[in-house]
Amino acid sequence: KKLYFSSITEYLAIFAENVQYHRERLEDAKHEQEQLLKRYQQQEEEQQRGGFGFRLGLRHPHNADNETDIRQSRGYQYAAEKITKQEQRVRTFEAVMKEQKKLFSSSHYHHHK
Repeated sequence: KKLYFSSITEYLAIFAENVQYHRERLEDAKHEQEQLLKRYQQQEEEQQRGGFGFRLGLRHPHNADNETDIRQSRGYQYAAEKITKQEQRVRTFEAVMKEQKKLFSSSHYHHHK
């Protein structure tokens, strides 16, 4: 499949937009993970004060280090793995973008159009 761009500038702009999209998705995922952990910690604090903290439906064993429990849950681990993969993807896109900019802005390219 061939893709056509009207200019190198257009190509780089589209590539940069793609990188930004993946970067934003990564930040959203990290934010969601942080919010889950905060809600879990608040639930734990409510339970320790004698309240009922089951509104979120988060299951956990009752031991001294409950923060670790949520981080060891399958859902949390799955999301953490996805975040790690997305971080790697963003770093790869950023590295490729940097190389593309160097390649297309080099004097070699301008002399051999």
